[in-house]
Amino acid sequence: MNKISAISGVFLLAAVILGGCSGDPVAPHSQVDYRVEGVLVKSLDGGSARIDLTLTRDSIAYKKAVITLGTTVLDTNAFGYSKTFAPADIAIGQNYNLNIHDSTWLNVNLIISVPGSLAITAMGLPASRLYSGLSFAVDWSDAANANGYILATDPPSAFPDDTGYAEYVSISEGTLTPAALKYNDELVAGTHKVYVAAFIGAPTATPGLPIEIPTANNPDDNVSKTILFGRLAGMVLSVPDSVVVP
Repeated sequence: MNKISAISGVFLLAAVILGGCSGDPVAPHSQVDYRVEGVLVKSLDGGSARIDLTLTRDSIAYKKAVITLGTTVLDTNAFGYSKTFAPADIAIGQNYNLNIHDSTWLNVNLIISVPGSLAITAMGLPASRLYSGLSFAVDWSDAANANGYILATDPPSAFPDDTGYAEYVSISEGTLTPAALKYNDELVAGTHKVYVAAFIGAPTATPGLPIEIPTANNPDDNVSKTILFGRLAGMVLSVPDSVVVP
């Protein structure tokens, strides 16, 4: 299903590097503003990773910049900028340099930090994962350095709407209520995948995520430079568990 789908520490942002001077440059009066939004997600279900970013210049989609993660140049596409990485290329618990530059004033280095590993350890369901109609608990292991977690469901392919359920959770346990498995107040029959994502930074919805990003209680923007603003996150996505609605 196509979805426009951690470091009790700090999401590190490197200093802006512009033309060999320390600190931010003095921008001209006609300075433009850029905004970046995106997520680097490492999936533990197979190990691959993907980054998806959007970049705007004065609120208009902008694809004339060159964006690199480490030494890899991101591709441009309908969404913005993306790249899929083999399992060995992106590791959990590591930091990655993101450089964004164009032919004008923009030349910014940022750091995206990928959280540690995590796994769903228990679900308040029988081994068959058959749903009883009641709320049930989901527990998972702590991810090193996570700022927080997202508990989410990915509904069956026959789900009548292209959205699942997602909520932010601050600790390594949560509860899924019947609402997480419903559409228009009716339970949707079939197998719903259950995911937990650990993150560092400020998540945003991207095509590379099989889960939704919650619309409530979103972390504040975490990119604020002289000419570049926005939100970025590193994320680790668990191997999914499941719940079966009869």
